[in-house]
Amino acid sequence: MTTVTAPIPSHTLGDRIHIARDRVVDITLDAVLGDALAPGANPLDLDVSVTLTGPDAVVITVPAFYDEALGLRARVSFPHAGAWRVTVHGTEGVLLSATELEADVSSERAGRGALGTDPDFPRHFRWADQTSFFFLGYEADWLLMVDQRDEELTRVREVVDSISSAGFTAVTVNAYAHSFRQYVDEDLEADPRWVVPTIAPWPGGNDSPDYSRLDPSFFAHMDRAISLLHEAGLVTHLMVHVYNKDVNWPEPGTADDERYWRQIIARYQAFGSIIWDVAKETYHRPAEYIWTRLALFRHLDGYQRLVTAHDTNPPPRVDWGRQFVRFENELIDALTDVTADQILQDIHADAVEHHRRWAKPYINIEFGYESGIDDLPSDHPDHDQSWQEVTRRMWHIVLGGAYPNYYYRNTAWSLFIPFPEPPGYRAARVLSDFWGGIDHRRLVPLAGVARAEVPVMVRGEIGREYVAMTDTATEIEIDIRADDGELHATWLAPLTGERQQIGALTSGTHTLTPPSDWTLTVLHVN
Repeated sequence: MTTVTAPIPSHTLGDRIHIARDRVVDITLDAVLGDALAPGANPLDLDVSVTLTGPDAVVITVPAFYDEALGLRARVSFPHAGAWRVTVHGTEGVLLSATELEADVSSERAGRGALGTDPDFPRHFRWADQTSFFFLGYEADWLLMVDQRDEELTRVREVVDSISSAGFTAVTVNAYAHSFRQYVDEDLEADPRWVVPTIAPWPGGNDSPDYSRLDPSFFAHMDRAISLLHEAGLVTHLMVHVYNKDVNWPEPGTADDERYWRQIIARYQAFGSIIWDVAKETYHRPAEYIWTRLALFRHLDGYQRLVTAHDTNPPPRVDWGRQFVRFENELIDALTDVTADQILQDIHADAVEHHRRWAKPYINIEFGYESGIDDLPSDHPDHDQSWQEVTRRMWHIVLGGAYPNYYYRNTAWSLFIPFPEPPGYRAARVLSDFWGGIDHRRLVPLAGVARAEVPVMVRGEIGREYVAMTDTATEIEIDIRADDGELHATWLAPLTGERQQIGALTSGTHTLTPPSDWTLTVLHVN
């Protein structure tokens, strides 16, 4: 049996524990393994769960998972203060042990609780502690494959510190990706700047996987990485599948497939910072299969974390704009909590349209790709924009009421050169500080309140706050209503963070001129 050190504290049935709200812990269930496992059965297929019963009749049922190194476990967190008890059950809810775990859960929180949508502003996010959350994502598909043989996660820690300092609040990762032969030749992978996974979810690796088993070393590493992101305060947008990264997946819908999915959902649902995503570019699989994955999230996740399915409908390859092609794919969007799409054209109009059509958050994943400082093969050569252009697109998305997910060519895929930091980080910090520093939830896309020689985008709350943007420095005429008598106006340069005060504005139409040497220009009136 492989020896693996678990990064998550563990307890056993019969224990009485004192724990903070939302702290993630394991409960070892080996005491019931013999009774639950039929002769000759695969322990990975066990139907064992724990039920958490808490104050105010709260009941949460969490599936257990089997690990060749750790044994049978359930991974849980307690979302409310008070007295809880944990019981263990088998098939059809049969009680497997009269011994319970008791938990005294303090009012102190381990973090901000679970991420959800805001019931008052459903197009936006909110933590369980009632604080709003501005999603500024960072795409790092291979991050969970970095440092697979380094339990200290040296490089991962450095990257997490770097992107957190740049204002990113979420990381979009693949649970597993193998290679990107379409654009990265095998010869290049001898160079350590390209990440090559040394372990896969299954013994035998990607080339000769034994789907009847799961590799405990792979999941021990994933435990450490997910825990690190969680403790760092970053949301993990976890894509369980990816279809163009040369992964030898089990046949969809088979017992081998279910085994992998169940393990992922059981191990990581206790983390309140998780957003489930079926796959990177789900349109590579039939809609009917994606429906079953969404149903599996709903069925197995006792905490009901946020669920999405990235890019359900393949847009035309010529421009990667939005096109509603197939009804069965569009239906997927109706089954998710968050929309995650891939739109590179007319991105502001796309965000505004989503804001009109859907009362849920929208993340545009893949709207632009910042050029690498080192110009090396990583993805399609057309995926290569200046940091100024990527910044412009991020603001377009946010002005439309949506959230951006940033790409840097040298960290988004298997090419992994996070240092020196790209110049776009500074502009990302400006965007994050600005939108995270105001109550962005109250601001909606507005039409007809501002005019300029070039297109002007406005998001605001009439009478209280307005944010207007043009792609070039030009005079803006804006209609202001100041419910409190007057509002204060400021120019902001999104590329640098430079500000220039304008002063007080009263209700009426105002013509304002930004500094002539700026390019992207934002007018903030509040």
